[in-house]
Amino acid sequence: MAGNDDDRELFVSIVALVISLIALFGTLLQVLQTYFASSAAGFARCGVKTMGEWGKFTRRKFKPSDLRFEVEFETPVIFLAPPNNVKGPVPNEPIWYMDGSEDSYKETRTLLPNVDKEQREKRSQKELIHTADNERASWVELLAVIQKMESDSEYWQRMFYYKDPGNRVPPKFGERTLAVAVQKKIKSWDTSKTPYKSPIPPKRSGGHAMSPPVTCVSVMQFLRWMLTEDAEVPSSMTKPYATTTMCHLIELAAVLGLHWKEFSRSHNKYRAEGNGYMLTGAPVSDLGLVFTFQKTGRTLFEENRVIPKDEIKQLCFGVVPTIFCTTQEDEERLKFPFDQPEDLTTLQLGSSREIADTLTVMGCNTNTVNCFLGDEKNKKATIHLFPVAFEVLGMLGRTLHASCSGFRMLPNPTIYHWDKNKFSMWKLLSAYEDKIEVAANIPENVQIMKIKKNLELIFKARGNRPESEFTVAILDALHHSLDSTDNFLTKMVQEYLVCGVLRVHFETVLHLMNDINGKRPFDGLNKDTPEHRQIQFIDIYFDEVRPEAVRNAPKRRFAAPTSAGANAVSLPPTAKDGANAVSPSPTAKDDDDTKALVTRHTGFEGDDKLNTIWCALVFRMLCWLLLHDFHKNDVQLSKSELLGSRLPVYIV
Repeated sequence: MAGNDDDRELFVSIVALVISLIALFGTLLQVLQTYFASSAAGFARCGVKTMGEWGKFTRRKFKPSDLRFEVEFETPVIFLAPPNNVKGPVPNEPIWYMDGSEDSYKETRTLLPNVDKEQREKRSQKELIHTADNERASWVELLAVIQKMESDSEYWQRMFYYKDPGNRVPPKFGERTLAVAVQKKIKSWDTSKTPYKSPIPPKRSGGHAMSPPVTCVSVMQFLRWMLTEDAEVPSSMTKPYATTTMCHLIELAAVLGLHWKEFSRSHNKYRAEGNGYMLTGAPVSDLGLVFTFQKTGRTLFEENRVIPKDEIKQLCFGVVPTIFCTTQEDEERLKFPFDQPEDLTTLQLGSSREIADTLTVMGCNTNTVNCFLGDEKNKKATIHLFPVAFEVLGMLGRTLHASCSGFRMLPNPTIYHWDKNKFSMWKLLSAYEDKIEVAANIPENVQIMKIKKNLELIFKARGNRPESEFTVAILDALHHSLDSTDNFLTKMVQEYLVCGVLRVHFETVLHLMNDINGKRPFDGLNKDTPEHRQIQFIDIYFDEVRPEAVRNAPKRRFAAPTSAGANAVSLPPTAKDGANAVSPSPTAKDDDDTKALVTRHTGFEGDDKLNTIWCALVFRMLCWLLLHDFHKNDVQLSKSELLGSRLPVYIV
């Protein structure tokens, strides 16, 4: 009997061992299934269908510290910089500048348009049903669009040049000061991981908890928790994302021809549209601001392409470098936000308050400044043929057109629409040419003769072409005229005289537009015929604005603001200023050395200098607004404080 009992116990033990091994094997299978299911989900989300060519670099990597595998993938970090820049946001990674060439497509892992089209056509009907277009991350489309922009615009520029060649070939990609750059960044696709909870142990009769029993189920739960990935990507994210910063995203939107329709940080609503694309943004918990890029219609990257110059970064935020911004210190100051302009090296035009601050720095009186600060009920007129803000921009803004280039488009730094249907810049320039020949008290000096010569060259280059048609010769003639005028305004006359004429000019213009008791000559522009409107405008400027500017502009250094600040008093220049030097006080009878009269240059007598400065400023304004252009739907939404912002944002 004892032997039978032993045999029975052995048999039961063997059966129990087999059952335990089967249970252990099943547990291991469940653990492996958990691992493969979790990693497979992350791997699929970072595959070719979602990330395009970037998905080919997705891989699994074992983490010894956690005894598990994780999914690693590479995504782009997008930023804007000059093509010769060698420092990027990701250390020790190559920088790929997107120039639209085949090599650039390969570097940035972007399919050529014909290859991408072939791949889409080869998909089976079943794949098309189960792989919706929105499954692909929108930044993949964004990279393709940037390459298309560079490729199409470069082709258009070549055709534009060869149609009517100029003196020099168009600038090459490496000669530009602005390009879109990409660096790769390695990330891991990790989902949320909750703390491990051990099984609830049974309680002893005394109420104290017992140690949890070690069972196959508890082992399986622990192993499953160990294999669950750590949190890096929020669980709400279903696609890998590209990274950029707020300032670079705003600049990139402008480069692609998008205009902000909604930009509300208080309500977390961001939307830009234009050129067949839409960019929308909203906050995502545990991550930050997330944007989506979508194609909505036809796109074009030809003459509407934004000028690829570094200065357009500032224009995206309503900040404009001027002809007085010449030192490296001034350039560095433009890279970061500031409360209000300290001098006329920069203009801020991104809101009514900023325009008012700019006029304050210029030295304008309170009545002039308040024209931009009234509420809707007490709103003052600030638009004649076009908004006065564009007049400020044209008189002082730095020339951004590149010589021999056909691109004229800029982001609009003002809060006003640029509607060319209401006036003609060519007719204004023609009326100016006629008026400067017959107007009274126009001095016959070297600078006036240069203006007349430049006008002759501009209209000779234009010929009988339609107003909307531009050639290399026309653009170069306008560019040369601006260079010549800038040389006079910044090197041949004192800056405080230029600022003084500017101040009185805008005080007079805004007074004539809002004079309640007196005549308001600009009101007649709306009643005049389109053909005569421009002539009447120039007549008002020469016959009513110019005399006031010459009569009331300061002729003493202490009376007007300069680029040293609105309230600053300029000190006498040193001997190196040469012809621009101010004569020192001849006797001790003078109350203040700063009140010494300015020594006049040869060819300038009395008010002739101020007359010439005024004519040069108006001529510059007309040429600048002809050489540059703005999209009619583009207006500035106030965001100057985001200039240079490195707040991370994400594109999914």
